[in-house]
Amino acid sequence: MAVTEMLARGFLFHLNTGTVESPVWVRITNANSWSHSPTANDADTTSFDDDGRMTHFKVSRGDEFTVTCLEQEDPSTGDRDPGQLACEVWADEIGPASVKQFRITSPAGNTRAFLGTATCTIGGGGNDDPSAWEVAINVTGGITSSVTTAAPGTPGTPTMVAANDAFLASWTASTGDPSGYEVTVFTDIGDVLTRTLTTSVPYVGVTGLASATAYYIKVRAYNAAGYSALVQSADVTTT
Repeated sequence: MAVTEMLARGFLFHLNTGTVESPVWVRITNANSWSHSPTANDADTTSFDDDGRMTHFKVSRGDEFTVTCLEQEDPSTGDRDPGQLACEVWADEIGPASVKQFRITSPAGNTRAFLGTATCTIGGGGNDDPSAWEVAINVTGGITSSVTTAAPGTPGTPTMVAANDAFLASWTASTGDPSGYEVTVFTDIGDVLTRTLTTSVPYVGVTGLASATAYYIKVRAYNAAGYSALVQSADVTTT
């Protein structure tokens, strides 16, 4: 298929509230615009031989990304949208804790991942306007792009060992330098999604489940370039 245009609304935004080694990705929802503002510093190399014309070259580069969203909360409970709340907490951090990982994913699945600090602008609007909020991310260091980094290979088929209201699952590690694994847990009857978790190693223990219930999992590896294909386990019944 030939390359084609993309709609801005097709991009996805995620904040890593964990660590780079053990990420916990929280999606920033309800965005209605985003932008990229590159910056640079030039060194002046003008000499007498340049006949009055300025010459220069780049000595450093920087980037800022801005995502604007509409505010969301539950009017009955006051619960906030998880993505907005996570960004507000991030913006309040001081020192090394203020540097977190952010990821932008295109409609085709290409990613840009980077570390940065955040500033949040909360609320505002006129009489007929929905209230909005904005997060501005000042990038620290470089940007890892899936154009230059390959997604990891598919993990091996998981094996599961049942326990009391729990199970232990393990699988063969992926090729291609995965950052970690996303594990989704389903009940066999009705194929109901029970929970989603991440792990940086090719195994996981899942507790607090219903007894005498059949479960299965789906696993995929991920890194800055994106996700591998999903692989599904056979059922196991908790004791």
